[in-house]
Amino acid sequence: MFLVLMSFFAGLLMANLGEYWVHRMQHQNMVKGSDHADHHRDNAARGVFKEYWAYLRPSLAVMIPITFLNYYSLNRGVAISWFLGALIGIAFSAWTHEVQHTNPNLVFWSKPLHFFHHNHTPNHNFGFSFSLWDRMFGTYKEVSWNRVATPRSEYWKVKW
Repeated sequence: MFLVLMSFFAGLLMANLGEYWVHRMQHQNMVKGSDHADHHRDNAARGVFKEYWAYLRPSLAVMIPITFLNYYSLNRGVAISWFLGALIGIAFSAWTHEVQHTNPNLVFWSKPLHFFHHNHTPNHNFGFSFSLWDRMFGTYKEVSWNRVATPRSEYWKVKW
């Protein structure tokens, strides 16, 4: 059971690392996002479901081989758990990205760094969900933010 649980968290972590690196590589023109430049110009997200689909499609090229590797080298529970962790991690990235554009106060666990990435720090703060990778890879830039209390009902009031 421990291995299955750790596999789930590994899937979450890998999805979050992918969020960071793909976004950072888009800024260095190493990965061509067909609409990334438009996104920065318009400073708007597409909605949670469209973001999810845009993140999931290229991620499957990594997720499927790792899932099979887990299945054949470890077991089915580990493989399924890892895959679900990655799916949920991608969903969280899509939701967080939308929230950073529509109501950054909903990012209660940290400062809304992606909001600042668009408005003040385009060469820093590439992560949508967490600042872990920005801090680890030297792209974190401190920002000041005065959070406004937001009712819990607002968490579902995003463009889906």
